[in-house]
Amino acid sequence: KDDSPEPAFKPIEIKSEIKQNDPNDEKLNKPSKKYLVKLHKNKTYVFDLTSNDFDPYLRLVDKAGAQVAEDLEGGGNGSSRLVVGPADAGDHHIIVTSFDGEVGRFQLNVREVNLQGEAKPRTLGKNNLEINDQLGEKDVTDVGKFTKVFSVQLKAGKSYLIDAESQDFDCQFYLFDRKSKLLAQD
Repeated sequence: KDDSPEPAFKPIEIKSEIKQNDPNDEKLNKPSKKYLVKLHKNKTYVFDLTSNDFDPYLRLVDKAGAQVAEDLEGGGNGSSRLVVGPADAGDHHIIVTSFDGEVGRFQLNVREVNLQGEAKPRTLGKNNLEINDQLGEKDVTDVGKFTKVFSVQLKAGKSYLIDAESQDFDCQFYLFDRKSKLLAQD
């Protein structure tokens, strides 16, 4: 067994264009671009796709072609975002396509998540734990804009119900371990 450390993930930034004559995506049957990326099993990655020219649709498939994740509007306003903790290490394909069939310029960014938790994890009391907070433009983490990290001490072997809600926006929730490995999302 090779115990050498995994090489550091080098962030990816691709500025390109989907053209009408590009190969069609197998799922949507619309012009697409496909990129190869090597991912590690115990890591988490954020894929951000933005375009002013088309309605971005982002898919990630494993080396066998099985879909790992997809997103139409997870990034909001002309963008698509995937937060993925791959089940298997190795080569994956990122598929950039257009939901509306339009073509044009886009930017794709891929980065590894490395979250900085709160200095002192919060503990669950007899009445559970309730956090009331707000998100603003200055709230940015490795996951992206308008995000915050709350550290909570959980116990192995126990089940937990976690609710995130807002009357102002559609919440997205991610649960990471202390090493930034994605455990769950909603």
